[in-house]
Amino acid sequence: MKRLPILVPKDTHDIPFNIALGSAIVAIPDPDSDGDMTIYYEGNLYNACNLHDIENRLIVAVGRLQDNYPTTAKAWLSANTLEKAFIVVGHFVGDIRGDWRIDIKDKETLHGWAAQYKNKAA
Repeated sequence: MKRLPILVPKDTHDIPFNIALGSAIVAIPDPDSDGDMTIYYEGNLYNACNLHDIENRLIVAVGRLQDNYPTTAKAWLSANTLEKAFIVVGHFVGDIRGDWRIDIKDKETLHGWAAQYKNKAA
């Protein structure tokens, strides 16, 4: 079963790649490198009514990653940038089209990040 790291920025005042506050961020290791990763994220910039909670934003980000959707919500991170800028707070385990689960090891950090989300439901 595939385990994809769920990331949160360490410093919300210096977020790389213009990632929106409270975005769900998931990563996949680059098989041809030593620790580099590609990240996919979902910040619900267009205020979709079904993406106001972090879990649903995470499912969209994982779907982009696993199905390789064309998107601008994607970036490549060197292992150095990853270590300096992000914390792994858990993992998405499985396949979005089958059996999967979200394992969070640092709920406080994830929920603190998610609370900064700007497009709250009306």
